[in-house]
Amino acid sequence: MRNLKTFCVLICLWSSCTTAPVNERMSYLPLTSLLDSICNDLDKQPYSLIKKVNYAGKEETVVLMNPDWKKELEPFFDGDINKPAYAGSYSVDTILRGDTVLFRYLTTDKKIPVKNLSVFYTDAKLYSINIRIEKSNAWFSLEQELSMKPADGYNITGKQKMAVGKEVNFKIAGRFIPENTTTK
Repeated sequence: MRNLKTFCVLICLWSSCTTAPVNERMSYLPLTSLLDSICNDLDKQPYSLIKKVNYAGKEETVVLMNPDWKKELEPFFDGDINKPAYAGSYSVDTILRGDTVLFRYLTTDKKIPVKNLSVFYTDAKLYSINIRIEKSNAWFSLEQELSMKPADGYNITGKQKMAVGKEVNFKIAGRFIPENTTTK
């Protein structure tokens, strides 16, 4: 309990919205470090991946015994908000309740694709990551909602549209299965 409170205070201080000198970049939550840690944990167990992909109404299920976790979780790495161009673009909310902590980063800047990032901890352990991404230009638009529970798996839902085509909806659901268990 004491470690969680200390952790929360440090994170709050680290992510607080103080004015930084012009030559110093504001840092946000280190998402890539969290994701690297998740990939390492999945490799250590090791875990298999059951992935269901539904693209334009067509569904396919794939079982990967030794997945490349960085490749499989690449869309989550795209949610990194620690880029120099994003400095000062996000409002930061920290919500503490008992042994739970929620960090929420929001932007209204239309040029930034990562619209929000939420990271939820319970009992000092990462419980979930949620990201909303919107990208568009003259030729292409993409909207995605990404959610992951490191103990269970992930879901990615979205839609994309090319300038010369129809809108396509997609859903990807990945379930993490320890290799020493059987699936039904």
